[in-house]
Amino acid sequence: MDRDLALAQFQNTTWNLEAAIAEHFNPPEIEEVRPSRPPRVSREIKFIIHLSNGQDREVLVDEEVHVGTVLEIAKSNCNLRQDDPIKFTGWPTGGQPDNDLPLSILSLPSVVNLIHIDPNPAPLLPQATSRIHRLREERKDRHFTLKIEDTDQGDDHQLKYPGRKKIALIKDDVYSLTLIPPERQSWKGWPTSASDHIKKHTMAGKRIKTAASATNKAKGGSSKANGGSTSRQRAMKREQELVERQRVRTVSERERSNAKRLADKRRKAEAYKKKYAAEMQRRKKAGINGDLIQSNTDDWIVSTTELQVEFRRRFGDKGPQFFIGRLEDAAAEAYGSRVKVADRRLLAIYIHNEKSISANIFCSQILCSKNVSNFITANCVAWAFDMTNYLNRDRLLNTLDRMFQNGNITSQIRRMSPDQFPLVILSTGRSAYHEVLSTEKSNATAESMLDSLMNSVTINETRKEDDIKAEQERLQRENEVAQQESAYEQTLRADREKMEKLEAEKLTAERERQKVEKEERENLRKQQQAEDNLPPEPAVGTAGTCQLRFRLPDGRVLSRRFMESDRLAVLFLFIGAEGFHESNHRLIRQIPRADISALKRSKTLKEVGLKQDNLVVEANVESEEDESDDSEMEE
Repeated sequence: MDRDLALAQFQNTTWNLEAAIAEHFNPPEIEEVRPSRPPRVSREIKFIIHLSNGQDREVLVDEEVHVGTVLEIAKSNCNLRQDDPIKFTGWPTGGQPDNDLPLSILSLPSVVNLIHIDPNPAPLLPQATSRIHRLREERKDRHFTLKIEDTDQGDDHQLKYPGRKKIALIKDDVYSLTLIPPERQSWKGWPTSASDHIKKHTMAGKRIKTAASATNKAKGGSSKANGGSTSRQRAMKREQELVERQRVRTVSERERSNAKRLADKRRKAEAYKKKYAAEMQRRKKAGINGDLIQSNTDDWIVSTTELQVEFRRRFGDKGPQFFIGRLEDAAAEAYGSRVKVADRRLLAIYIHNEKSISANIFCSQILCSKNVSNFITANCVAWAFDMTNYLNRDRLLNTLDRMFQNGNITSQIRRMSPDQFPLVILSTGRSAYHEVLSTEKSNATAESMLDSLMNSVTINETRKEDDIKAEQERLQRENEVAQQESAYEQTLRADREKMEKLEAEKLTAERERQKVEKEERENLRKQQQAEDNLPPEPAVGTAGTCQLRFRLPDGRVLSRRFMESDRLAVLFLFIGAEGFHESNHRLIRQIPRADISALKRSKTLKEVGLKQDNLVVEANVESEEDESDDSEMEE
């Protein structure tokens, strides 16, 4: 007996010597266990290699070749170093198989995505890293259109989803269109690697084909590509036959188990269909034709107000009064930072699903129960939302993810079937911290709901007592520290006030001095500028001149000749050269009295009528009389 074959049989029987001997002398009849299958047809497998540099390579091989052959072809096509060990992740079997195993016994799909692990990865530049991350995020944010054909009803649907959407959520949305529960939906066209938890963007760019239902028969035999001794090839052949026998047994057991599970699902689906039809008929007679929230607006106030109105219309005024607004605002109302510790209450979150048969029964018999409603009103802040519409569902789950950051409650809601709704969540916390105390589903009764509420209130009161005690101790410590600081401040306050008063007086004197110096420097600058810009005085006897006298504020009287063609601006340059700038002074003609400063500087002396006049330079103090004189002079 060949040693390798004996060792393989011994290992196949879990190292049971008696079982190995019995299997050797009484081999199982494969034809009696194995179901009839069509003859195996050799097929090709496409490997998509994702390299660390962001590039992709495709390798197309026959499934009769060995794993080592695939690795060598991939190493050549991807230009990998021959001396480096080659390793890929993403094998459907888990870890990377041995190089001597043929692909036919691994039951691989037609397309396999492998990721190359570089043994000596080069550090990525920040620009490359940010670019790769940006491309991945852009791919996730792209929208894809699914063309769905309902073969039962003969309807076609086109739904547009973002790349982050999961298949399980898509099935829930299809349920709202076709009234076929997700567990009864049978899909064709998804890639073979698709599952309910895979995001849609990971399958973007693939051609969707219907997977074949026939199971291919693995072929034994040796591979000429790898070579080796004849005894080793025979041992490998026998090992493959043993693996194939075990796989056939496993497949048969799995098929029987799947058939039984499918029959159970069908029975449950039929029962659910009958209950659903009866509930729909009852709602039709009661005039219930839609969800509690029928709009798709992003405004939480509008949505919660619509739910409150519809809830009152269906079930009357016996139920609790729901909070209008965002869930975060309801939590702040219950136990936010502005709420005193002694006034903290529970947050009761009611999640409605119109697809549930128990939705209206739960509302009318439990939420509208007198004891439950009064208890919630007295001890909780109630907030309600309808997640029947998939857009409202996403809004609610995103909000719960932000509030309850551990993700347990949102994961629980995503796994719940429509029949498990409605759901009541009792939450407590402080400020921005939120904690779920208990949950009640559709199978609850009024008594169990009341017990859960009372237990949650007891837990909340216990925590409030601890918080109140800690708050009192903190306030006592703060008062002691405040008293010590107050006594210390009183001893320093008098000295500080004296020092501040002296510093203020010094600062005021210094500011006054600087202001005076600044004004003097500014006046000197303006005076010098006026002197530089003042045209020279015309000579005596020059034709077209006029003689003007100026009475200055310091008592001096100056006389000067000007050309009749000079502009009024020359007069202001003259008084500016004497130290009386026009910004602080004005020029007044005595007879008739008129304010020369109010006239346009572009006018000439002749146009104004100045020939031999007396002018007075006054401080810039305006009066109603001067303004009236100026207006008369302009006329």
